[in-house]
Amino acid sequence: MKKKILAAASLLLPVTILCACGGTPTQAFSANWHRDTAIRDIQSGTSEKLEYAVTFEPSDSKEFTLAYESGTYTTELTAMAKQLPDGDKTETVYRYATKLDVKGAYTLNGAEKTFRDSVESLVYFRSITNGLQPIESTKHVISTSPTGVTTEIDKAVTTYDYTFSVNYTNPLSKANVKFVQTLPAEAEKEKTVSLGKGVNHFDNEQLEFILRGLDMASAVTLKTINPLDMNVTSVAMTETPKEKLESSFSFTLNGEAVTRDIVANEFSFGYKATNPGQAVTLVYAKKTDNANNAYRNVMLRRSVPVMQNLGTVHYTLVKADFIQ
Repeated sequence: MKKKILAAASLLLPVTILCACGGTPTQAFSANWHRDTAIRDIQSGTSEKLEYAVTFEPSDSKEFTLAYESGTYTTELTAMAKQLPDGDKTETVYRYATKLDVKGAYTLNGAEKTFRDSVESLVYFRSITNGLQPIESTKHVISTSPTGVTTEIDKAVTTYDYTFSVNYTNPLSKANVKFVQTLPAEAEKEKTVSLGKGVNHFDNEQLEFILRGLDMASAVTLKTINPLDMNVTSVAMTETPKEKLESSFSFTLNGEAVTRDIVANEFSFGYKATNPGQAVTLVYAKKTDNANNAYRNVMLRRSVPVMQNLGTVHYTLVKADFIQ
């Protein structure tokens, strides 16, 4: 599973609504995905759609290379009624779905191997009032990845097709984790993971979204289940976010083509583990006003290094239909 570059690319991509400094954690989240950031409960009719252009910046590799056609990454946030685990209570929760779709080719000494890869994820989680507690998630990955062999193109890459799912207890103390692979060979693994009291724990598939709720005043750490080993792992900012100006940033905002100077926060984020891989670089719009948050702390850019130093995948926001 360590060769799944697109699984890593869709991480974050991920930090915490709670302080990870010991003792009783204090809440540090606000609903920055709303225009009015004071909102805490989930609003009926919530709907947000984002679209990103996915491009690839190759390295200087000569013999073994990777190239992408332009791809797309989309996210959709909605509200829906859902029965909570371990009980009969039904509650309005967030539904967050993402999809990455890319085409490209690996080349080795002039021989080419084309591919079309995708990552689709779906996660359900509760409101800020309920600690953004995860309920369940699934991720389906089709990823064509380097093997490390560089003798011939058919041996240099292989395609993985697998699904990773997590179901949480309520209250948040355990998770049932399941991995099912169909390519390159059938494999299956299931495990029950203890989360303790679930403090600072979030699902891997919600991290990218809930980062928007942070004030970005300091580096933070959270916990999640690492799909590589099915164990609880810390993920963290590697430094305090740095303010930067996204000058003349062009995208479609609620149906209108705009070009704006957007003040943003930039930081690196990744696993704190024995083999953490390379951290991703994230740029999130900064809050403009508590009562009139124009850009909803949205992720503007993401840069993900590809294994074997083949290059970097870049995500850039091109369209945003925000919650009104």
